[in-house]
Amino acid sequence: MFPMAYSPDGRKRILDYVAAGGKKSEASRLFSVARSTIDRWLAAENPFAIRKTGPKKMRVIDEEAIRKHVADFPDLTQKERAAHYH
Repeated sequence: MFPMAYSPDGRKRILDYVAAGGKKSEASRLFSVARSTIDRWLAAENPFAIRKTGPKKMRVIDEEAIRKHVADFPDLTQKERAAHYH
C-alpha cells in the first residue's frame, strides 16, 4: 500500500479537531488517518506542506567514463561502482 496524500483542507480539519480538545486516537479513527501521521503533522514546522517523493531529477552519467572505470577496476561489484558515482 502506498502512502496517501491528504489535502491541506483535510489536514486542517483533523488538526482543528485535535486543537479543540479531541484525542489524537479518536481523530485517527474518525478521519481514517494513522495516528503516527497526525503526530508527524503536529510536530511539523508547516503541517500543510505536501512533500513530493521519489527522485528529484534524473542523473546522466557519461558512458565513456563508465567504460573507463570498468576497464580500470574490473573486479568492483555494482554496489562499489555505484558508490564511486555518488
